Amino acid sequence: MALPLLNVAKYDLELPSSGEKIQYRPFLVKEEKVLLQAMEGQDEKEILRALKQLITQCVDTEGFRVDDIAMVDLEYIFLRMRAKAVGDISTVSFKHKPGECDEVIKIEIDLTKVEPTKSKNESDLVKITDEVQVRMMPPTVKALSNIDGSKSQIDSAFNTIRDCITEIYFNEELFSVQDHTTKEVDDFIDSLSSNQFSKLRDYFDNLPALKHDIEYTCPKCNETETQTIQGVASFFG
Repeated sequence: MALPLLNVAKYDLELPSSGEKIQYRPFLVKEEKVLLQAMEGQDEKEILRALKQLITQCVDTEGFRVDDIAMVDLEYIFLRMRAKAVGDISTVSFKHKPGECDEVIKIEIDLTKVEPTKSKNESDLVKITDEVQVRMMPPTVKALSNIDGSKSQIDSAFNTIRDCITEIYFNEELFSVQDHTTKEVDDFIDSLSSNQFSKLRDYFDNLPALKHDIEYTCPKCNETETQTIQGVASFFG
């Protein structure tokens, strides 16, 4: 007689970036192994690939594509999955003032209390000049997966910004980026002044992010500090 297999509960979740509603189940041991192996290697692209695979397997919503969601949505889904699969509480550890105090601080975080920051962008339309506006979208998982690790951080940042431009308005005329070549979009960005380009960067700085501030008092030196935990791996250290 075959051994019984346990039924897995399903849960509803609204994605913070898009408002899309999905249904998911907690990940299983066989799926968690893949992620743990990726985290052990500390390779960001491998971790992202493992997260994509895990979420694709655990989200049961018609039409859902993990490549199309924003990175903050992917992180949010995973934290909720992890809370249901392993438990709400995760213990993180870090050093207080490395090189000075070096006391190892261990703090428990309730993952169900971790929420993305609110977007500071009033609109996805960035005003470059009185005549020119650029419509942006948050970087998708696919865009971040395609970052070439062999390129410099400057080139990677430039390419990410380019890939997040969807439309360019010049006075009353609309230019859809999908109707133009990559070189044409690159030429447009290259034509901007430093001050104008910084407005595009500001859009990214003001996007929602999954981070959590922890206030603690070091037992060794008795100083009270605030530690910001950000990024999936940081919540499980």
